[in-house]
Amino acid sequence: VAGLTGDSDGADGSITVTLERNAFLDIGDDVYSKNMLTKLKVPYVVHNGKLIVIGESAFELANVFGKNTRRPMSDGLISPGEVDALPVMRMIVSKVLGEPRVPGETCCFCIPAESLDVDNNVVYHQGLFESLVAKMGYTAHAINEAHAVVFAELAENDFTGIGLSFGGGMANACITYKSIPCLSFSVARGGDWIDNNVANVLGCPRSKATSIKERG
Repeated sequence: VAGLTGDSDGADGSITVTLERNAFLDIGDDVYSKNMLTKLKVPYVVHNGKLIVIGESAFELANVFGKNTRRPMSDGLISPGEVDALPVMRMIVSKVLGEPRVPGETCCFCIPAESLDVDNNVVYHQGLFESLVAKMGYTAHAINEAHAVVFAELAENDFTGIGLSFGGGMANACITYKSIPCLSFSVARGGDWIDNNVANVLGCPRSKATSIKERG
């Protein structure tokens, strides 16, 4: 999950990037666990009688204990089989966005296109995130993920070309002519799919496979 905002005073038009890993780990709510997390300076929240560690801290902790992180998203969308998906996504997005600088500040967020290889409901996913962002005090606007790449990179080409976005859950593509999307689609195979298959072949936790991949 990444957040891009303009410079707070707009003096130099610089971009601030805030990153957080889209993952979490739940630990039993007991004195020993709380003391351990406190000594390791790992931030956590209490949710449904469990200690929840989110983001990069969850990933590092999972690798220390040889466990897998849980993912609030699956194949690029909110995970239907993850009971804690929505509250955890709310925590992660809130951490990335922070408070709006002015009431109703505009927040654009990316959504994937419909997939060619699986039947998924992007409309429901978009509605969930619009509601989530709006409740934080922002005015939410959704944009296709690969279309956003075109806006970011192809200004000198009159926003004409092909935008590609390779994410954790999906790979997205958008063919655009003068900023107008002509064709958009996605394939539900991304970083997670790679990590799962590597983990299955090597017989190791998925988080370990991810760590090996990201270390290059």
